[in-house]
Amino acid sequence: RGRAMPVFGLRLIAIIAVALCTSLPSHAGAAVASLDSCRSWFVHDPGTPKPSDRHYPATAFDPTRHRFVLFGGQRAVSGTLADDVWVFDLDLGGWTQLPNSGTPPSARYQGTAIYDPVRDRLILFGGSSASGFLNDVWVVTLSPTLTWQQLVPLGTPPIARAQHTAVYDPEGDRMLVF
Repeated sequence: RGRAMPVFGLRLIAIIAVALCTSLPSHAGAAVASLDSCRSWFVHDPGTPKPSDRHYPATAFDPTRHRFVLFGGQRAVSGTLADDVWVFDLDLGGWTQLPNSGTPPSARYQGTAIYDPVRDRLILFGGSSASGFLNDVWVVTLSPTLTWQQLVPLGTPPIARAQHTAVYDPEGDRMLVF
């Protein structure tokens, strides 16, 4: 209490996942931009491979491995929903698709993810699927292999939702969803 915790250290990491359009610059799509402590933007050219252009993926920052993690989203060109996991390594400057192990969640977009530093995993909540809004909770371990597992927390879950926000509360060791 009473102390600020930097989420990303000195850099703010932003994913630029936009629909294809002739008026967009050549680095649009699965480009990653960082805003440094000098208030300067830098667009990282991810090269290939990279995730397809998409809207509303669930994303989180993995500070242990210094990478940006992306799950799902709605593909910009086809409109189909994705259930893949990609990471952008901030040290190497490139994307890698990670293989799924276990039973992954259904394809979705507009969900939220947080990094759980105590258990070295991502927690995914809600979003929209082909069947409607979701209020399910999934965890994926980040080491040694990417392994998905659905959680069934105690108590009454929040109503199904999409386009919400979530953060990790380190003092309470919990995910807060709004």
